[in-house]
Amino acid sequence: MYLQQKGRLLLTNYKCSLSLLNQIHSYLFPIYEKEEKHCIPKSQKFSSFSEINFFCGKMSDLKSRFLGVYKVLKSELLNDPDFEFTDDGRQWVERMLDYNVPGGKLNRGLSVIDSYSLLKEGKELTSEEIFQTSSLGWCIEWLQAYFLVLDDIMDGSHTRRGQKCWFRLPKVGMIAANDGILLRNHIPRILKKHFRGKPYYVDLLELFNEVEFQTASGQMIDLITTHFGEKDLSKYSLPIHRRIVQYKTAYYSFYLPVACALLMAGENLDNHVNVKNILLEMGIYFQVQDDYLDCFADPEVLGKIGTDIQDFKCSWLVVKALEHCNDEQKKLLHENYGKDDPACVAKVKALYNDLKLEDVYLEYEKSTYEKLINSIEAQPSKAVQAVLKSFLAKIYKRQKPHRRLAGSPVADKSSSSVPVKSLKQSPHQSIHYFPLPILPTRRRLIHRSFSVSMESSGVSMTSPSVVKLKPIEATAETFKEFGQVIEASPDGEEFGPRDAQLDLSNGIPRFYIMQLKDRSLKFSKITHHANVTQCLGSIGGNVWYLGVAKPSIVDPTDIKGAVDIVVQSHCGHFYVPPAVDEVQAFRISGPKFIKLSHGTWHAGPLFTDDKMDFYNLELNNTNVVDHTTHDFIKKNGVAVYLEYEKKTYAKLINSIEAQPSKALQAILKSALAKIYKRQKCWTTIYLELNRGLSAIDSYSLLKEGKQLTSEEIIQISSLGWCIEWLQGYFLVHDDIMDGSSKRRGQPCWFRLSEVGMIAVNDGILLRNHIAVILKQHFRGKPYYVDLLELFNEVEYQTASGQMIDLITTQEKDLSKYSLPIHRRIVQYKTAYYSFYLPVACALLMAGENLDNHANAKDILIKMGIYFQVQDDYLDCFADPQVLGKNGTDIKDFKCSWLVVKALEHCNEEQRKLLDENYGKDDEACVTKIKALYKDLKLEDVYQEYENNTYEELKNSIEDQETKLSKVMQAVLKSFLAKIYKRKK
Repeated sequence: MYLQQKGRLLLTNYKCSLSLLNQIHSYLFPIYEKEEKHCIPKSQKFSSFSEINFFCGKMSDLKSRFLGVYKVLKSELLNDPDFEFTDDGRQWVERMLDYNVPGGKLNRGLSVIDSYSLLKEGKELTSEEIFQTSSLGWCIEWLQAYFLVLDDIMDGSHTRRGQKCWFRLPKVGMIAANDGILLRNHIPRILKKHFRGKPYYVDLLELFNEVEFQTASGQMIDLITTHFGEKDLSKYSLPIHRRIVQYKTAYYSFYLPVACALLMAGENLDNHVNVKNILLEMGIYFQVQDDYLDCFADPEVLGKIGTDIQDFKCSWLVVKALEHCNDEQKKLLHENYGKDDPACVAKVKALYNDLKLEDVYLEYEKSTYEKLINSIEAQPSKAVQAVLKSFLAKIYKRQKPHRRLAGSPVADKSSSSVPVKSLKQSPHQSIHYFPLPILPTRRRLIHRSFSVSMESSGVSMTSPSVVKLKPIEATAETFKEFGQVIEASPDGEEFGPRDAQLDLSNGIPRFYIMQLKDRSLKFSKITHHANVTQCLGSIGGNVWYLGVAKPSIVDPTDIKGAVDIVVQSHCGHFYVPPAVDEVQAFRISGPKFIKLSHGTWHAGPLFTDDKMDFYNLELNNTNVVDHTTHDFIKKNGVAVYLEYEKKTYAKLINSIEAQPSKALQAILKSALAKIYKRQKCWTTIYLELNRGLSAIDSYSLLKEGKQLTSEEIIQISSLGWCIEWLQGYFLVHDDIMDGSSKRRGQPCWFRLSEVGMIAVNDGILLRNHIAVILKQHFRGKPYYVDLLELFNEVEYQTASGQMIDLITTQEKDLSKYSLPIHRRIVQYKTAYYSFYLPVACALLMAGENLDNHANAKDILIKMGIYFQVQDDYLDCFADPQVLGKNGTDIKDFKCSWLVVKALEHCNEEQRKLLDENYGKDDEACVTKIKALYKDLKLEDVYQEYENNTYEELKNSIEDQETKLSKVMQAVLKSFLAKIYKRKK
């Protein structure tokens, strides 16, 4: 820092006064600002020589020492003894960390050291203190990286910190979602290694949990308030703006660094509520500055052209404009705000000038600064005052925004959409989520997702609104304006009006079976045929849906005074485009088909299954010469979504009422009642609730038949629900990574019309809810810290197993598959949270030390591996009717136990067949692989494995050397009994 070079020289040689040094600093700042990355703000005024010593002493190499600590922490994580890395896995994590964590200005992390040094009032920090404050600083930088990696996915951004976003890199793609989870899990690993045993350890765990929850909640409020549904300025107000900014920005950027320093200094955060409030006020002031600068700052100084107006941001300026404007000005705002049109932006800026919002802002800044200074100087501790003043000095009167924060508008406004392509749904390639355009910023986020092609660049598109339709059943009466519904009639009945009235006279009829895939309940285009009465029906009578509008083919000579609304089709005829409010949706179920009248607009067939077969009657050239399409997005700015009934509730009630305990039924029904009819309920509820109920079963067995008290039932049920919440968290992100269509018999959460990539943030919230539940119900219990660490550990193991799975399978190289790799993936990805976690929760509640149950843990992990091997076997060999689905492991190139065993047993010719056919989405290839499995007698190999594994597990449970208690044996045997010889 230049002050060390200049200021210390003056102090030692010339014994200058503080006022002179402050004058020199103010003069020299503009000269050194361009050269110094860690420069003291120009507005900084020194009130004591201890402050100067803090800035000038041994801080010259602060950043280099800080970066040195990063290398130590990274090495510790890459050599974590609790996780068995593959070489590829270790290289992946190292590259991911280096790319995402240390690339910013590190302001938040360095602020921990700055704050702690000021709290020490000039005392020299020991090497241990420097390392510990640096470690906490890096935890904040890890948190920042976690937010940004997932934030870029939600926004579909292209660049971050001057380089491609992590998910944009080749071979990364949606694996970045799991990498974000890993980044989040590294934080408790660092805290446990370096602060466990400290009196403030649990406070640190809770602090990071709290701040993560606040940030994700602020993000959620922003999204559902400012971007949900139609653009509506009436939702914007100063309290809403304040709430968004407080939670989304202020907590982790201003409060978190100081809170870490206070805890390290031995302070109780409950005694510093005023400090917290001051820092949150600073965070709000910081964002208001950003909002002001986005509109009024010189783009050359700002470093970009502001886009808050066209992005429909809930900006402080638009909120103040709404407060000050009259009816006419308000109308102008409504008509122009949020339009990506320079003329509209100019009108809004002119209105801001008319309302003198620059003066309003300057008055706000002046009064806010004075209030903050008064609040700071009211603090009894001079050291705390120094910390707060140092933060305020960094932001007061700043002329350009700091690097954008996670959840704030994206700094890279060049981010644009990419062409939507139909691609294989794989987390390693381009992902096709919705047939909606990608938007350049979060401001249009709510109704879109994106198709990411790592090699492609995109074009910016506008945002559609969403129209929701509730389908009605198609009957002869309800469908008569659009065509006919044809149902079964008695054999021998003569032709009559209930039969399809067909016109196939304009060509050669074509009757065929068409197989459709992934036609979820939404559409943005609608089509008609002018020369044929098309017929459609589902083979098997499955439920399907169709959007329709009345025929609108016209003779243009018959239309007077409205020629401008008539359009000529490329097929030659003329028509009036369908109006959005004339579109209807129908549900077609059972053994019937529909006939469409000439020119009936139709969108579909649509359905909730993965694929469906239809018989189709039209002409042989209908799709070539008679296919007129209207694009609702391009022409009307809307997309259409269909609503449908869910059957989850009834299934859950049946599952709950099957439980033997009336008390447990009451608890589960109470929980269900609270969430029934809420849109997010499916994310945390698994139809059988196996993992959560296993915690209750295990605890009951540990109590050896004693009646559980009401409190025990609530507590163990709460832990069971925490496990189900964790499951929901994994599945929400897993579906995004895989680009899946359905989960638990209904569309994936991110596939719902009002969700899209907001699901990424919802996943974060689900994880945060676990910490909230644990704190509310278990803080004060002797095993509270153990519970926090247990859920952190299991989440880390699961995400790490997912990472190994993704990077091992992405290149489709069978030579990477082996039994040890399969075992490692399954152990970490499945066994920990499905088998070990429920029992570990029960043990902790029963007052047990988990370290004393290492043998039980090993047995449960082996059961988890056996469970996954069963799944792999059933995916290929089970009856789909019994299994409830068609297996896809072969098509998906899964590292399955069967393919690993095939690799072990096959000869060269069989190996060649494997290489040529495994992982191909082709039924012929799948058939060849299954035939090879039969040739290798893998069914027999599996039966032998199952019998041997069962005996081994049973013996391990009963073996005296494992020193398992009778009650622990009962717990483990109950698990084994549930999975042995299962058929689905």
